[in-house]
Amino acid sequence: MPSKTKAGAAVTPRQPDATLRGVKGDRYSVGDSRSVRSPWIWRGFFVMALVAFGLVIILAANHNTGFAAAWAVIGCGWLAVSMWLWRQHTRLDR
Repeated sequence: MPSKTKAGAAVTPRQPDATLRGVKGDRYSVGDSRSVRSPWIWRGFFVMALVAFGLVIILAANHNTGFAAAWAVIGCGWLAVSMWLWRQHTRLDR
């Protein structure tokens, strides 16, 4: 049943598009996402991890070990996501 907006125009609810290529049936798969299909996403995460590890070196050299440890955790997370996306991407390419 259409609802009314403030202006009085009828609005019909959006129905899910059954022709989406990224969705198999009614389940979403990360392997079909654009993040896995594009090589630039995992490369971006890898570059962010390298920047984070550079910050770790700089902060540790300046005796800011708390911040260095926090950035090390962040960098490890970004590196893990990067490697996981890279692995999914290479599986998709085969």
